[in-house]
Amino acid sequence: MAGLGGGVPLPDRLTVPLGVGVVGRDAELQVFADGFKRVSGDGEREMVLVSGEAGQGKTTFVAEAARTAFEQGAHVLLGRCEEDRATPYQLFAEALTHYVTHAPEEQLLAHTDAYGSELRRPVPALGQRLPGLPSSTDTDPETERHLLFAAVVGLLAAISQEQPVILVLDDLQWADAGSPQLFRHLMSADRQIRLLVVGTYRDNELSHVHPLLDTLGALRRQAGVSRIELRGFDDAGVVAFLEAAGGRSLDDAGMGLAMAVYRETDGNLFFVSEVLRHLVDTGAIYADGDGRWVGADGLESMILPDSLREVIGARVGRLGERAQRALSLAAVIGRDFELDVLALVAESSEDTLLDDLDAAADAALVREHADEPGQYSFTHALIQRALYEDLGATRRARAHHRIGEALEDLCGDRPGARVGELARHCFSATVNKDLTKALDYSRMAADSALADLAPGDALRYYQQAVDLYAQIVDPDPAIGIDLRIGLGTAQRQTGDPAYRETLLDAAHRAAVVGDSDRPVTAALANDRGFFSSLGVVDSERIKVLELALDGPAVEDGRRALVLSSLCKELAFGDSLEQRSALAEEAIGLARS
Repeated sequence: MAGLGGGVPLPDRLTVPLGVGVVGRDAELQVFADGFKRVSGDGEREMVLVSGEAGQGKTTFVAEAARTAFEQGAHVLLGRCEEDRATPYQLFAEALTHYVTHAPEEQLLAHTDAYGSELRRPVPALGQRLPGLPSSTDTDPETERHLLFAAVVGLLAAISQEQPVILVLDDLQWADAGSPQLFRHLMSADRQIRLLVVGTYRDNELSHVHPLLDTLGALRRQAGVSRIELRGFDDAGVVAFLEAAGGRSLDDAGMGLAMAVYRETDGNLFFVSEVLRHLVDTGAIYADGDGRWVGADGLESMILPDSLREVIGARVGRLGERAQRALSLAAVIGRDFELDVLALVAESSEDTLLDDLDAAADAALVREHADEPGQYSFTHALIQRALYEDLGATRRARAHHRIGEALEDLCGDRPGARVGELARHCFSATVNKDLTKALDYSRMAADSALADLAPGDALRYYQQAVDLYAQIVDPDPAIGIDLRIGLGTAQRQTGDPAYRETLLDAAHRAAVVGDSDRPVTAALANDRGFFSSLGVVDSERIKVLELALDGPAVEDGRRALVLSSLCKELAFGDSLEQRSALAEEAIGLARS
């Protein structure tokens, strides 16, 4: 489905209506429609936050609203997250990749003329469309993040000049740490953008330390932010859903069925649709010639399943043992999975798997991405979770181990963007786990996230790597020091004051083992660009800086940086002469 003005199609995940569509959400759809009307008219940014527990139809609701806006002339971009598979700025990377892939080349050239190639790191498709792009600006991480954020805002502003933009950010509760910061910046940037951001999240899955909470708190104080909380259907809502599914009003027996389904599901939309599908598939009910629901043995005596897990298990079981095994392995890969990875793990031919996946698609358990051959998704996260949790702990661990090996076979020595997946699967393979391999991938994922200007994700991977390092017998001290330097750097960039002690500890550990280079690295990582404390001298940090200077043959450029850092730390000391000498030596080395 192509856009009306820019030729950019509707994202594939939003093109196919699921089930009976949106029922009983008229007031909520009106909130969205009113926001889109204001954005289209006066060009002010707005945001609609849609919350609710799993299964309440948030994604279906947002997809319906986005399709309507698309038909009215909006650009629609989509970014979504999957549990434990988030990559740096994934929400925006996916959304902007869709635009960059389909946008006219002249628009991309105009953007790069204004902002350079800052978007190429999170959006590799930009480099593929414009292969001659220079490297992005090489500067400090804070400045690089600022340039990246400015480039994202600039591109969305340019897109919105021709058509208003709907930016759908799905499953924010699983977002990487950088994405909420970016859309918070987007909402406050001093630019005119005809933009409606629509975010969905599970409010019951946000712990008190979840990074999204700070962003949600800040948005409460901002104008133009609407909130929709999707709750389960009441009994009238379940009646409306069953009537929409059957295409006819319910008679007395059908009303009895609706009340039974309501009692069983508490009105959760996903549970309602799954129970109804289960009853139809098992022949317990069917639509007669007039479209009314009829029970094979009478609706009054019908027995409903005890749990959603039984419903999903029964639906999967009807596909046969081979398909059930394949879907269970796919659930360990994640909600999104690839045919080639599944074939390696299942040790089955792709033709056989395609037969099983076609059957699963017919049963509405999975769906293939129309514009990404070989890419599949479970139709709902609860299906993937139920299949995953039905596996015993040992089977899950063994599956994680095999998936990690399959990814290694596919990636070779260059895991690239999949290094986070490798870290997750190797870490979760608790049976016969190769601690060294899990540590290596966690460290690689952390280093990659730090290089991709995503210190929040780097912090998580470094902490995981430090925990794994502690379990290794006779580990290499240099690796432990490097992990602490990385951890402290990520802490500093995320504003965690613990960075100071982490980096001081790393420097001391390096000195104990006689390492002359790592104290310099730790000392420089411990520098925020100005003195540590107002009015006092940080004696511990000064000792580390002096220790770094005492190392043999410190490279001139690094020595200049250490000297300047020491000069700053002595800002409140007594010796102006000493500081002048340090500054002069640092400037001389830098000039040379």
